[in-house]
Amino acid sequence: MDKSSKDIDAQLKRVLALAESIGGKYLENAKHRVDVQYFAHIARRAKTQHGIRIFGDDPNERKPFIYQQEPEKLQEAVIEIVKEQPKPEKTPTEEAHYRMKFNDWMSADEKNRYQTQMTCRHKFITKMYAELLCDMEICKMEGWDILEYPRMMRDAIARCFPQPKQLTLF
Repeated sequence: MDKSSKDIDAQLKRVLALAESIGGKYLENAKHRVDVQYFAHIARRAKTQHGIRIFGDDPNERKPFIYQQEPEKLQEAVIEIVKEQPKPEKTPTEEAHYRMKFNDWMSADEKNRYQTQMTCRHKFITKMYAELLCDMEICKMEGWDILEYPRMMRDAIARCFPQPKQLTLF
């Protein structure tokens, strides 16, 4: 069906008047008015489907509906789903059997123990960096002090290592 810009605008006015008269869900908002922008988007979409530009077209020129056929869907390949055999769950006693015992840990090579501890430390530091950067980004978006959390962290660490009090004579 051929439509012009004026035809679509007239249709929009009829729909708005109908929505105003019906009320109901069309008026259920804070201002109790019809959402004109919602219907204007629908009208603009209709104009686009008819190839009507915003500026430069004659408003009385009727244009046909531009239909674009959806691309054909490819036939889906049949995929066989192989169910994996459920692994038997270990009991807490069996799990504890495979864990490293404290005596084994202590009797291991000191260099190996130190390397494991350093790896754990670096993983924690990486998590702390991520936490700090995330907090700083939130503060930046909210307009708050970006360095507040890093200062809090510094003060908390400083409590672990108190400064020696200087002895005074007087």
